Amino acid sequence: MGRPVEGRKKSSVLADFMHADAPRCRRTDRARDVVDRMPADPPVVSVVSEGGVLLGSVDRSALQYRGDSVVETLMAPAPPTRRPHEPVEDTLQFMTRHQLEHVLVTTADGELLGLARRTELARALERSDSHDAHV
Repeated sequence: MGRPVEGRKKSSVLADFMHADAPRCRRTDRARDVVDRMPADPPVVSVVSEGGVLLGSVDRSALQYRGDSVVETLMAPAPPTRRPHEPVEDTLQFMTRHQLEHVLVTTADGELLGLARRTELARALERSDSHDAHV
């Protein structure tokens, strides 16, 4: 990509707002172990391979009362993903269309990079639009 052109605003990209510390687990982990280390938000954990490739995701409700169940049997395969270079506005439209509160960010090879929350992206876009209106 080249330098921004005068008079044209630079778009924010997803990588600027993603959380690289998104909760992760392995497909062979036990449900009870994953629930015990899950943060309150987001209520989902990404299931990754040994190499960090996204295999699926599993939410708290699927894990909560499953004790010794293996995550692989509870996960939803192929969750929606976006790429880090995608504009925030495009990602928000995608999330709204698919009714997603968060989206996983991966490389083209499927390596999990992080997670982005719709509320944070919307706030960032509002600030950007507000700033542009005053310039």
